[in-house]
Amino acid sequence: AYFFSGVSRKASIANSLKALCQKEGLGLNFMEVDILLGGKAHDLMDKAAQEAWIQLVEAGSIHISLLSPPCGSWSRANWANNKGPRPCRNRRHPWGIPHQRRRQQQRAKNGNEFVHFSIRVIRAAAAAKRKGFFARSFLEHPEDLGMTPRGEPASVWQLADVKTAVGNSKFVAVAGYQCPFGVDRAKPTRLYSEIEGVE
Repeated sequence: AYFFSGVSRKASIANSLKALCQKEGLGLNFMEVDILLGGKAHDLMDKAAQEAWIQLVEAGSIHISLLSPPCGSWSRANWANNKGPRPCRNRRHPWGIPHQRRRQQQRAKNGNEFVHFSIRVIRAAAAAKRKGFFARSFLEHPEDLGMTPRGEPASVWQLADVKTAVGNSKFVAVAGYQCPFGVDRAKPTRLYSEIEGVE
C-alpha cells in the first residue's frame, strides 16, 4: 500500500515498482491510498479510515507500507522568504509553534495528523512482523538540511517517535536527490526503512 500516493505523476513509485516487477516476472498487487484517488475510504484525516488501514497492516494483510505524508507544513520552503506561507513549526516546536494564528495552528495540526498516522503504520507493520507476518514499512520525507538564515526548520527526522517506530528491528536511513529520477529540481529527500537492501 502506498499511503499519500497523490495522483499519477512522473517518477511515480507505483509505476517504477510495477516496471521492476514486470521485468523480473513478479506479480504485484499495488494499492494507491489517497483521497484524490479513493474518496472517503482513502481520507487519511478521517479517524475511521485510519483505523481500518492500521488494522489491515497489523493483521499482516499489507506486506509493504510506503508512506509519503504531505510535507507542505514541514517544508524548508516555508523559511525561504516572507511571501508565505509562514513557518508553522520549528525545531524547538516540531508539532507547532505556540500562540500562532488559527490558520497556522490548523496547518500544523493537519501536517501532524499525517505524520502521526505514518508513525502508527510503521509501528503496526513492526507489530505484524513480530507476529511472523511479512510486513515492512518505508517512509519518505524531505531531508533535514539544518539551519536557514531565518531559523531552524522542523523535520520529521528530528522526531524521537520516528527514530524508534520500528522497535528493535534494524533499519536504514539514506538521503539523496530526486532529480536523477525525473523530478525537475534537486529535492533532497530521506528514506527510512527496515527493508533489507533499501540503501
